[in-house]
Amino acid sequence: MIKSILQAIPTYVMSIFLLPNTLIDEIEKMLNSFWWGHSGNNACGLHWLSWERLSVSKNHGGMGFKDLQSFNLAMLGKQAWNLVTKPSNLITKLLKAKYFLRCENINVWNQNWLKDGMAIPTPTDMQILGDVTNVQDLMSSNSKTWDYEKIHSIFDSNTANRILQTPLFASVRADTLVWKMENDGIYSVRSAYKNRFISTGLQHQHGIIGGWNLIRRAKISPKVKNLLWRIGRNILPTRMKLNSRGVQCPVNCAMCSEENEDSNHVLFRCPKSIQSWQQAGLWMHMSAGFNDSKENLLSILERLCKNQQELFSVMMWSIWKCRNNQVWNNISDSAQTVYERANHLITSWRNAQEFRALVDMPQ
Repeated sequence: MIKSILQAIPTYVMSIFLLPNTLIDEIEKMLNSFWWGHSGNNACGLHWLSWERLSVSKNHGGMGFKDLQSFNLAMLGKQAWNLVTKPSNLITKLLKAKYFLRCENINVWNQNWLKDGMAIPTPTDMQILGDVTNVQDLMSSNSKTWDYEKIHSIFDSNTANRILQTPLFASVRADTLVWKMENDGIYSVRSAYKNRFISTGLQHQHGIIGGWNLIRRAKISPKVKNLLWRIGRNILPTRMKLNSRGVQCPVNCAMCSEENEDSNHVLFRCPKSIQSWQQAGLWMHMSAGFNDSKENLLSILERLCKNQQELFSVMMWSIWKCRNNQVWNNISDSAQTVYERANHLITSWRNAQEFRALVDMPQ
């Protein structure tokens, strides 16, 4: 819903105008509120993660939503690319006549034309360069090769070698801009957005490196994947977590009342949870090397085979369901019930996918 509709609404405007940061912040706040289930009639609730953390790619523990400022710049970049690569367009001719009359060749100093994608710094004394302004001034006059002596007479050895390592192709008759982030050399909003977003540092600052693909690619129900994502991001609404966010509630475990209820306790250390894991035959794999302070969801998944990963995932959901039944319905599920509920979810999900495959099969 957010990706396909809400983020698509301002796309046309963002491809033409550079939106103010204040407007972008307001839009992102509204999208964040929608994601966490808030509406005009339901203003209460918690934003468990900021939009910056949700915008991180799925491979780094986010939801892959767009950082609108980076997306805005990437969309405008498409317009700039069209201006410089499509000189015959009417709008290009109009803007060129008014704003950039002389732009026929690649400038030596102001453009990233070297093989490594970098530019040559502008020298302080331009008089020693003579008539060197464009890249073609560094080529031989009678062939499409570098003027070796001229280049070494102007630049230091390091810069000269970088220039000489930049290939020249006889088949290329005119200067052409190449977008190095795509194999075909053509600008794309996708690659520009990715580069811009990474350059902001938000991915490094708010992302969590790990095997998130194990969750995304698992053949399990979406509601189970969502729960695993919450656990991995440490935003499961346990009593300790709610209390830390200002919600007045008891902090002891709802199932055993022995220890404080955080995600580690309720899912792995509560006696009821341990019994459930033993019933499923997974406790031996999980407890090996298990450490309260460092162990996490992703490292456990990496130790299990594919079938065990699926069972482990739905068992997490079933244990959390057991906890919620205790809190909201005062129902105490047995370890056998927890295990059977997990197995039923796996079976029903697989049957549903097999039926869907049969329906979609061409007649």
